[in-house]
Amino acid sequence: MEMSKILNRPRVFLSHSKLDVNFIEKLADDLRRCQIEPWLDSDEIRHGKPWLESIFENGIPTCDCVMLYFTDNSLSSSMVRKEMDAALIHKLNDGGVAFLPYVSSEKVRSQLRIDIQSLQAPVWGAENYRDLLPRVVAEIWRSFMERTVKSAVQNEQIKRLQAELELQKIQQVQTKVFSDGECADFAYIWNSFDKDTVLDVRTKSNSGESESLVSFKISCHQVISQLTDVNVSEYNFSWLVDYLTNLARAKYIVDFGFESKDFFVEPYMDDFKDSLLMFGLVESHFIPPAPTQANNSSARSQWLLRDNGRTILLYTPKMHRLRYWLAHNNLLEKTLDITKV
Repeated sequence: MEMSKILNRPRVFLSHSKLDVNFIEKLADDLRRCQIEPWLDSDEIRHGKPWLESIFENGIPTCDCVMLYFTDNSLSSSMVRKEMDAALIHKLNDGGVAFLPYVSSEKVRSQLRIDIQSLQAPVWGAENYRDLLPRVVAEIWRSFMERTVKSAVQNEQIKRLQAELELQKIQQVQTKVFSDGECADFAYIWNSFDKDTVLDVRTKSNSGESESLVSFKISCHQVISQLTDVNVSEYNFSWLVDYLTNLARAKYIVDFGFESKDFFVEPYMDDFKDSLLMFGLVESHFIPPAPTQANNSSARSQWLLRDNGRTILLYTPKMHRLRYWLAHNNLLEKTLDITKV
């Protein structure tokens, strides 16, 4: 964090020749009285630290203004020449750091680079020091406030841009019925059920003299589509068997013209149930035993009336989301159909 932000006052880098130290130290004292923090190499650079790194990495970038005081002495200073480098000045302007040049005389101004001569660089010396100081202080504070406002505006623009991007993300999520993760999950589940299950049908004639065995197959996709239409909470395997039995009976009679009295369906659907559990479409729930109401306290009566409870399979919200996904993608089968193997 910049020092000026911590102090909430301007921080000024004073570039000068060591031979002009008396003028600069006097200026630094006056700036402090005006709540401006001067950056002087003699005060800021720690013992044993490299000069260039301290000035160009820890000094100038932390300041709001860079003040260069040009004199006959500073024009021959190699360090001042580095600090007034054209590329550096351009970089300072891009970063919102004000560049404030002052000259000790008109003669010194004429010896400056052309690009610096084109800048407003007032003559400032011992004769007009007190007269120009208020304007220098005002210019420093003005530059500090301009940079502060610009920084606040940029931060606000960044926050607004971030908020707009976040809003776009939320809107994109809200406009999508299903997340990408759900779509991938449901597509995998649906592909896993892209297979048939076999129904073995045993029949006896009305006279009971003959028995036959016919096998049918039914698409697991069709079974999935129909499951929660009948019971919205429980996976009822008995109902499914009865439903398939009636469907097979109708198909058998139509195909073979044979009326049967006894008709049994033996579905091989253990794998189907295991898949429902594995994909989290159903979950097991234990129904505790009902309280015994018998008056007879004999051991035999208690044994006959004993209820150990039972386990049922209930559909999970994921099953209903899957059916919604199927309907949304026009994959929901509306009817069941079986074919003879």
